[in-house]
Amino acid sequence: MGEQFWWFYDVIVVATALICIFITVRKGMLKATTALVAYIVTFFLSISLSSGFANAILDNAIKNSNTQKMNFTLSENDYARELTQQMESMGYNVPLNQYHIEGIYISGEDVDNKIYDYMNKLNGRKVDDKDAFMEKLHNCYAVSASNFIAKRLSPYSAEYAAEEIRRNPTKYWEFLKLMGDPDNRRPATDFLIDNYLQTPYRSFVRLITFILIFIFILLITLAIAHSFSRNDHTEKGVFSGIFCSIIGIAKAAAIVVAIAVVIRLSVIMGSDKMLFFNHDAIDRSYIFKYFYEFVKSW
Repeated sequence: MGEQFWWFYDVIVVATALICIFITVRKGMLKATTALVAYIVTFFLSISLSSGFANAILDNAIKNSNTQKMNFTLSENDYARELTQQMESMGYNVPLNQYHIEGIYISGEDVDNKIYDYMNKLNGRKVDDKDAFMEKLHNCYAVSASNFIAKRLSPYSAEYAAEEIRRNPTKYWEFLKLMGDPDNRRPATDFLIDNYLQTPYRSFVRLITFILIFIFILLITLAIAHSFSRNDHTEKGVFSGIFCSIIGIAKAAAIVVAIAVVIRLSVIMGSDKMLFFNHDAIDRSYIFKYFYEFVKSW
């Protein structure tokens, strides 16, 4: 679904709210109240437990696996050649010496300016305005890192790392410096994992655990709530209808968060430019985008 169909996300919110209001009003005040308690308990327990489970799973299983994969990638591939090729594709038609580039970034000091001066010297004059050059250079850092990460890890984690590198390129100098030891790639691997890969994988694991916990606890709490409100004989009136409608909206909010989690997982496992699940369409929505931003903050 393209960007022009942003309204579909708000339709999901409104439809969910109307359905929840309709069902809740029909149940009556007692059943509606007990169901609301079940949703509140489920929501907050799922938020709390998913964080702890995600951290445990990440630290005990996924981090070790990612470290091994990334360490193998850096050990078996020539990063200096990859980065040099990216720089040669910047559009300046300047042939670069891979080993000279490697020597510059291994120094770990004033890397950007040294590369800029080097390319100007080879060209015989300024290759470009400095700000424009730096933007392209930082994109080279991001793309080269993304290409290496995507060899064995998820495309989303590669995209996330690339954006973080573009946002703070000087931080990436530390990784470049660590790549100076050809016999031990573990420090460079640890730097990538700790600074660029932990966050996207933690988000991914937490979203999955949230959905599983949410469904499991909701079924239990709703069953308990139903047993307490089985003999609901409260009369239905205007006040009861308004009260139940408010409860219905609250229940719908919890459900929409769960829907946003599923959509977020789809984006992470695929791409944010997919036909249906894409950020541009979500950002244009009036209501759903706030639920989605809440989920993204995890």
